[in-house]
Amino acid sequence: MSDTYGIANDYLYSEYFLDSYDNSGKANVDYNATDWPRFELGGKIPLKGVVAIKVVSLEVPFSYYVFKSSNNTFRLSENGGANTTITIPVGNYTSGEMTTVLGTLLTAATGVGATYVVTISNQTNKLTFTGSGGTLASFILTFGSVGGTGNTSPRLYLGFEGGPTSSTGLTLVSTNSVNLSGANYLYLNSLAIGSLLDCNLPFGSVNLGGGNGSIQIARVPVNASPGGTILYNDPVPDFWFDVGSLENLQSFDLYLSLGNQGSTATIVPLVLNGLNFSVKLGVLRKKTTDDKTQGGGYDQGRVVKRSRPF
Repeated sequence: MSDTYGIANDYLYSEYFLDSYDNSGKANVDYNATDWPRFELGGKIPLKGVVAIKVVSLEVPFSYYVFKSSNNTFRLSENGGANTTITIPVGNYTSGEMTTVLGTLLTAATGVGATYVVTISNQTNKLTFTGSGGTLASFILTFGSVGGTGNTSPRLYLGFEGGPTSSTGLTLVSTNSVNLSGANYLYLNSLAIGSLLDCNLPFGSVNLGGGNGSIQIARVPVNASPGGTILYNDPVPDFWFDVGSLENLQSFDLYLSLGNQGSTATIVPLVLNGLNFSVKLGVLRKKTTDDKTQGGGYDQGRVVKRSRPF
């Protein structure tokens, strides 16, 4: 870190260790406190005269589900007939598990006595659906609507475009590669302090407010597989988000969202299924005294203090 903290000299640096298990209650009554916690700060370091904030590090368990109740259905039509809804059980899948599940679900749903087998190519990473038997002559799989964002169907993870895709004879190949591990990144968000930080999205981010009124405070690469732990460390430690002069920072919320899903209009926090995420928050405050602490906490004019929320 530079002597200026990316802003100016003569500031005090504090760290807050925020674990969602250590919440002061729910930020929203419709969600678990561990998924959308509210934190009350204070105690031995009242956060007055805050001039800059940043997320220093973050730990998130990959305990959330890629396939959940909001995006796990698509439709099957055989021989030009009516649609039947296919529901993938909620959870996370390997490629072998997913191909087995899809074949079983489609075979169970057939209305013409067909059998379906689903495979995945090692070369193209695309799914191939093959039907046989009964009176099956053709079939169509429909994933949401044409031009839709894909957040209400599994098409983004199974490699399909929005709307119907027709088989060629008795074979249908997904348009795109599959991505069974889900989104490549998460956002850490805060309704209370997100607008204070100069984090920005483009107008094309229609699921996140279209680039207006951003509430994101960190973008976190998903660097773990289901069952592991996603780890984030600030990639530019010499720079900070200037918040002007925030006279009192006492209470705020934090929550995670998946990839480009969710918005300020329809907030859907990432559900960690009872597990906790943790954040190390760095805060710069105006100095209110010229006193300096010699020894372990003093280094190049900086006073370093660490605390936990009370």
